[in-house]
Amino acid sequence: MTRRGVWLIDVRPDPLIKGSDRESFAAAAEVAVACGWRYAVAARWREHTFAGLDAIASRRRLRSDPLRLRPVLLAEVGGGRRFGELAAATGCEPVARAQLLHLLWSRQLGIDLAGPLQDRSLVIPAGEAGR
Repeated sequence: MTRRGVWLIDVRPDPLIKGSDRESFAAAAEVAVACGWRYAVAARWREHTFAGLDAIASRRRLRSDPLRLRPVLLAEVGGGRRFGELAAATGCEPVARAQLLHLLWSRQLGIDLAGPLQDRSLVIPAGEAGR
């Protein structure tokens, strides 16, 4: 979901797309249009994308927050801050990085994965994602 509407995205690596898949994609596109959604097929990724997703996914099951950094990070992000600055602002940078990745995975914060995930990546509140 974005501020501009709902998207249905089929994700399949380009080398694995067969002729019969194209028919399925066309049918999915028709269903999406009928629902008022947009439709796309994502078949190729930028090289950095999987590394960024893998980093975020690595903290998806992070259940505890003994230092109570999540509320601090959510408050510190404001209208947007760089990943490294946000982690450093907590006073416990290594743990804050793990918590930031969890907040990104759980969509409480947003980040643009069009570029590599790095300290200068802009982190924004989830409500501002898709602008």
